[in-house]
Amino acid sequence: MPNFPNELNDALIRKAIAGFYYVEAGFALLPCRARGLFRRQGLSPLVGDRAHVSVSGDSGWIEALAPRKNS
Repeated sequence: MPNFPNELNDALIRKAIAGFYYVEAGFALLPCRARGLFRRQGLSPLVGDRAHVSVSGDSGWIEALAPRKNS
C-alpha cells in the first residue's frame, strides 16, 4: 500500500460503492467514508466531485466537498 500524506486537498472521487468512496491519490485509489455531517445536511458525495480528505492509515474521511462546476 502506498504511503499517503495526512491530508489531501482537491482529491477526485473516482468510485462510490455502498458508502465507501474511492478517491484518486497520486497513482492509487484511497478508500474513504463520508463524514456524518453530509447526511445531516442532506448532501451526498458523487463520483467526479472534488473533496478535501483527511487520511488515517490506509483509509480516509471525506471532510468537505468543493463546489460543483457545470461545463
